[in-house]
Amino acid sequence: MVSSMIARATINYCTGKVGQHRFQCFNDQHKCLPVSHLGTGTSECSNNYDEMWYGRGVFLRESIKCEKSDTIDCDRLKEYIGQSSIKNSTLFDNSQQQTSINPIPFRSYCDSFWDLHEHRDEWTSSCQHWVCQNHQYQCQSGQCIDLDWVCDGEWDCADASDEEAIFLIQYWNYHNSMLRDWDSRLSKCQQRYSISPFSKICNTSFEFGCYLSRVSDPLNIQLNRPCINLTQIGDGIEDCYNAYDEKNTFEANSDSHDMWGFHLRCGNHSESYSSACRQEAKNNCTNFLCLNLQSENNLCSGINDAICRDGSCKKNARCDGMYDCLHGEDEYWCASFSPSNSIEYRYDKKMIYRPNYLYLIPQFPYQNVLITRQKQLSKSVVNIWNDSIFIMHSYLCNRGVAVLQMNEIVCLCPPAYYGPSCEFFSDRISIIAQIDQKTFLTNTLKIKAKLLFNDNTIDEHEFTINPTIESFKKIKHKFYLLYSRSAQMLEHKRRRYFNRTDVINNHPYSVHFDVFSLEKDNSVKELGSWHYSIYFDYLPAHRLAVVLKFPTWFLNNTGDPCSQNFCNENSICLPIFNQNHSYYCSCKSGYRGKNCEIYDRPCETYCSANALCRNGAIELQPNTMRPCICPLNHFGPRCNLKHNDCDSNPCLNYGTCVATDDPSGEASYMCLCSKRFYGNRCEFEMGSVHVNLNMTNTSPVRATVVQLYDFATPSFQLLIRNQQVYDAIPSKINYYHSDVHAPSLGVLKIYENLTQPRYYIMYILAQTSRINITSFPEYCPYASSLLSKGEF
Repeated sequence: MVSSMIARATINYCTGKVGQHRFQCFNDQHKCLPVSHLGTGTSECSNNYDEMWYGRGVFLRESIKCEKSDTIDCDRLKEYIGQSSIKNSTLFDNSQQQTSINPIPFRSYCDSFWDLHEHRDEWTSSCQHWVCQNHQYQCQSGQCIDLDWVCDGEWDCADASDEEAIFLIQYWNYHNSMLRDWDSRLSKCQQRYSISPFSKICNTSFEFGCYLSRVSDPLNIQLNRPCINLTQIGDGIEDCYNAYDEKNTFEANSDSHDMWGFHLRCGNHSESYSSACRQEAKNNCTNFLCLNLQSENNLCSGINDAICRDGSCKKNARCDGMYDCLHGEDEYWCASFSPSNSIEYRYDKKMIYRPNYLYLIPQFPYQNVLITRQKQLSKSVVNIWNDSIFIMHSYLCNRGVAVLQMNEIVCLCPPAYYGPSCEFFSDRISIIAQIDQKTFLTNTLKIKAKLLFNDNTIDEHEFTINPTIESFKKIKHKFYLLYSRSAQMLEHKRRRYFNRTDVINNHPYSVHFDVFSLEKDNSVKELGSWHYSIYFDYLPAHRLAVVLKFPTWFLNNTGDPCSQNFCNENSICLPIFNQNHSYYCSCKSGYRGKNCEIYDRPCETYCSANALCRNGAIELQPNTMRPCICPLNHFGPRCNLKHNDCDSNPCLNYGTCVATDDPSGEASYMCLCSKRFYGNRCEFEMGSVHVNLNMTNTSPVRATVVQLYDFATPSFQLLIRNQQVYDAIPSKINYYHSDVHAPSLGVLKIYENLTQPRYYIMYILAQTSRINITSFPEYCPYASSLLSKGEF
């Protein structure tokens, strides 16, 4: 429902009920409705303003998108509701209405079906300039219809130029002259309409037979000759009785806005074709067109019976395709329709012309999807969902994996979960870190992020910064660090939770980002660190987002807090980058302790040459070796493995390979592709648009804008893909793209002044990967006027 979101966002003052979400029926002081009643399909306002945009035109529920998943029209609906209770509202102004209607798909214009208020999408003044598709017939009114609809006995063009009025056309336009089997279709029309109601009286080459309107006795065809000129069809004036000549231009009902079609006037309302001529409607519909209702003795009153003008009765002759009455009145006002067309005029054609689009919606639960897929692959595939043990095991371990061990189910939990069934989420700090790119660095950086409690490491994570990659692609490194769940730490957390003073004054937790430079000589050099205190460690989940910035004095030693050595001989003084004039003492390789007083000899021999051996996590067992900081292109727990995927030259088409030092090995390198190629290995050649413009322009040009568009489906709205601005008309246009197909439409906007550009079409080529053409741009003389009027 269109009001599903707007009801929560709009406060409307309606009939004194302040603070409630209310909607007034526009100047109707007696109707004040909840906003939730908008677009329900049932009109509660006498003027239909709760169901239709300004009481007419399009349905709110069909054309106004204001939902949780699609909020594009919410602001428009807010304004609509907000002004509903303003007396003498100016919203009834025609110009205001026209600019407030929701846009319709491009292809819905000039298709012979109404979509916009006042039927503006089918106005002849605009449709005369429309371009039909190659397989369509273009009406004299400019509308585009399916070629098979021509001469099928039903009006689809507003002016009947696809049926009776086709004989008025003396010269075919270029589009229609190129249609196939055109002569056979004209012969079909001549055969169909050579004999028609009142054809013995009217000249069917330029006249249309119908009972006349605005005469005292329409049935007196001797006094009132039942013929009008074919040019009077669809001109907006009722020349035939019951608007038979305006059935594609008049509205049937003010609430439905359907085409008049074969409706009948019944008092102050209208009835559909299927119900107007039934016996039960006789008291309300005294219409001359219901031939079966004119019987005095009920002997010729069947729904398909007809009483001719001479008084004779023709049983079951009504609309059977045979002319039984003298002037064919038994076949007058007959529609060739299916049962669905009796409800809505031309319903079948509308459904064929505008097919429903199938959207694949994911199914839930997933069992049905899996079973369906298995049936498609092979009937011999065992359906594991029928295995009760499998189902029980699948749901036992929550986010973990169930493993059967010694007839007992054991859950292997991911790092962020714990518990016998992985049912608990570990306390954690989620971190998003990005390196500041203002500092010029040439070496690869390795950053070790550590979660500390009173200077003891609890958890850590390592990531690499490659300056070549970071220079063209900003990378946000996302990971989490877990709090310790040891008995000692859990007891500390419990005490701290109930001690607010301790939470406010003490901050034992912090996150350090130690940065190391991987030198070209395979050595590792520590540069410094960023320190961030954690002020909300009592929360089960906390988020830290940081930009790691180097100070302005970095690399030139000006203002370096370690200009004087404040550390002992077992350590190195290094700066804390995000704390002015602060430093820390980093233990040299092999040393540990608060003052680096403890030396671990195995540490030196454990890590390979040129690697740094650093202290690891808290609660390490005495015999657990310390982790190593590996030099460039080295990996493994001891850094004694060396491999560089770039040595195999994996990048194709002159792409540049850059090692990422990804410890997982999933993306150990990245290819920097040249302009014409893309893909993980630069294996795909980009599609291209190369247009040589061949045009002359005598007037001075202030600016030129080249725009390349794609069409969105199914709406066919234009989506801009590329835009280039020139100070003159370019001779060549080049554009490379990585999509499967090149932009389908190329538009040239030439500004001879700064207010009204001239529009040219460079090309329209769909489903094409590469476009290499010489274009003679075609001027669109009506584009500017239509856009300025807001009609298209």
